[in-house]
Amino acid sequence: MTKFKRILSFILAIAFCFVFFCSVMFIAAESNHSCSGEDCPICAQINLCKDLIRRLVYTFASVILALSMHFAIIKIISFYKYLVENKTLVSLNIKLSN
Repeated sequence: MTKFKRILSFILAIAFCFVFFCSVMFIAAESNHSCSGEDCPICAQINLCKDLIRRLVYTFASVILALSMHFAIIKIISFYKYLVENKTLVSLNIKLSN
């Protein structure tokens, strides 16, 4: 099952990169088109591509932020557990002999 998830996540990552690349290339190719006026279909498509790129970037940034917060919280909790852990003479391997 983990191999299937790995392959699926790789395919999704490639699909996102492909969509992002195609949107950027369309904007670059059609940026100097001869606009027909108010209801220009090329301008509408360029605006749609810009919106898609903005949403992909925001989604990627929010995922990165969530993962970094998750790992930071795990590190803080593990450090706190280390500080609060009960330290007894037995756990410190101290021999009490007279």
